[in-house]
Amino acid sequence: MSIDFQSGQHVKQGDLLVQLNDQVDQKTLEKDQAKLRFDKIDYERKQILLKDNAVARTAVDAAKAAYLQSEAAVASDNVMIAQKKIRAPFSGKIGIRQVNVGQYITTGTSIVTLQALNPLYVDFSLPEQDLPLLHVDQTISLKVDAYPAQAFHGKISAINSTIDVNTRSIAVRAVIPNDNELLFPGLFADVQVILPVKRNVLTVLQNAVTYSLYGDSIYVVENQGKDKKGELKLIAVQKFVKTGERRDNHVAIVEGIKAGDEVVTTGQIKLHPNARVLINNSVQLK
Repeated sequence: MSIDFQSGQHVKQGDLLVQLNDQVDQKTLEKDQAKLRFDKIDYERKQILLKDNAVARTAVDAAKAAYLQSEAAVASDNVMIAQKKIRAPFSGKIGIRQVNVGQYITTGTSIVTLQALNPLYVDFSLPEQDLPLLHVDQTISLKVDAYPAQAFHGKISAINSTIDVNTRSIAVRAVIPNDNELLFPGLFADVQVILPVKRNVLTVLQNAVTYSLYGDSIYVVENQGKDKKGELKLIAVQKFVKTGERRDNHVAIVEGIKAGDEVVTTGQIKLHPNARVLINNSVQLK
């Protein structure tokens, strides 16, 4: 047995990685090759004798069958020997080897990992309502914790043909160029799908939206004039909204509120519809 790679090495498709012990198979091949040579000579000799009616047709047929069987045996031996040479199925980067010379290997034993690092596939999912916004070759941007200040860009290569009935989401696959091999398979990534630029989009901070099964809502502060004491009367009004695209810490509001509405961004848990509020933005929340 020999190991023909180093941990962390780049290999090309077809490169020899591991040579398993094939001494028994080589000896079997030599035996079958010797038998093949004999069966070939015997078959050719009986063909000549058949022309002179010196041998029965059945003997020639038997010799031919033996010759063909020997050919198949030699071919089978060559396949077995080839299988003892473990080669790279594709080009990529070798991981850390899991076996050593002299180790007994059985079916299923992990020898080493091989990863194609350029390009990389990015698999993620999006809510089913975003399906009309997706298309192949659409640009995506992603960030990983390993390189927080760097954004990587790629394109959507495939969109799944079915919706996940449990999560109501659609699976999407994108391709990311990785020429410098900064990214590795298995990294957790924050993916953003780039949509066409829209003008005059109404957005709020994401923490201003209360999400629930009954619908997403926002508390808006409405001025109801002054009360009997002459003090300003501000009322919290719950408005159900339809949200759109999310980006960073903001979410687009498609309908439900209008530009200029005063939105509650913190403390919604203490509010209820028509609750009277006092705005004090000087308070530092902890």
